[in-house]
Amino acid sequence: PSQSSGFDPQKPVSNLHQVMSQPDHFLGFNENTVLLAVLPFFHIYGVVMFLMAAPFCSTTTVSMPKFEPEKYIENVKKYKVTIAHVAPPIVQFLLKHPMVAKAMPFDDLKEVFCAAAPLAPEPAEELKAKLNLDVVRQGFGMTELSPVGACGDKQNAKTGSVGLLLPNQELKLIGDDGKAISKRNERGEMWIRGPNVMQGYYKNKEATDGCIDPEGFLHTGDVAYLDDDDQLWIVDRTKELIKVKGFQVAPAELEGHLLAHPKIADAAVIGVAAGFDYGGREGDGQLPKAFVVKKDDSLTEDEVKEYIKKDFVDYKRLAAVEFIDAVPKSASGKILRKDLRKKEEDAGKKVFA
Repeated sequence: PSQSSGFDPQKPVSNLHQVMSQPDHFLGFNENTVLLAVLPFFHIYGVVMFLMAAPFCSTTTVSMPKFEPEKYIENVKKYKVTIAHVAPPIVQFLLKHPMVAKAMPFDDLKEVFCAAAPLAPEPAEELKAKLNLDVVRQGFGMTELSPVGACGDKQNAKTGSVGLLLPNQELKLIGDDGKAISKRNERGEMWIRGPNVMQGYYKNKEATDGCIDPEGFLHTGDVAYLDDDDQLWIVDRTKELIKVKGFQVAPAELEGHLLAHPKIADAAVIGVAAGFDYGGREGDGQLPKAFVVKKDDSLTEDEVKEYIKKDFVDYKRLAAVEFIDAVPKSASGKILRKDLRKKEEDAGKKVFA
């Protein structure tokens, strides 16, 4: 569906004003808010939240040079942090590290806001219950959107959703056939137009033309759907979808489910070539493979496969599981699938984007 939200679409506004356009605005910062700035300031998430929005709202911000587990927990309690802005790896830390349980309760912490990478509903609900939070919500952004495109509504946040489209933007969801989707709850690539869309990549017209069309829509590369309450749900990246028997499998969906397993500390999924090495079924083309970090050494490959098998249709089941020490991630928490693909290629195996 095509959606526009708020104000005059011809009136240019800054992205900072877009996220603060309501009386109880999307970020919810005020002079009583206390933030802990652990996200890197070279990443757009950290820039907007801590260097721009927080001072604009007279919000107290405590800065950490880097994430250190013990120091992070100590600072949350010492400075009475009210909103924790995190990426999914910190959510997993809060859920599964024993030092968090020892430090509870966190009486002043009322909200966890997650962005930079997808967070599945299961860990979000689990974290909300564990820390007795008012809300766990998400946002969606890109550097090319300056950066916020959608944000969870504090009063009506749905765990797993990235929330509502910000004011002064238009959204189109484009299907595999290149046509705009007209139905709710149907997946397509997000195209966004608005005053916050970048002018272009610096001195790179070819790259700019490759992602911003003549009508001014930014082709985000993110696959999403819009539900009956106008909330956006991001499924995956178009380049990361795995095609099995003609069906599309979203790695993020499998990863979110794997992270709910009590013996799994972290996980990532990529597409691999169907074949003997992966237990491939003839005609499948690609198959999902999981890279898993154990929380419990007793975990086996068969146990992981069965865990996925009992909750997913045949084409989404894992062809292989490999246990690793750590999932490669960027500073902002995004899974570096290219590193996992290179690992497979170095082993002489064929992989897919």
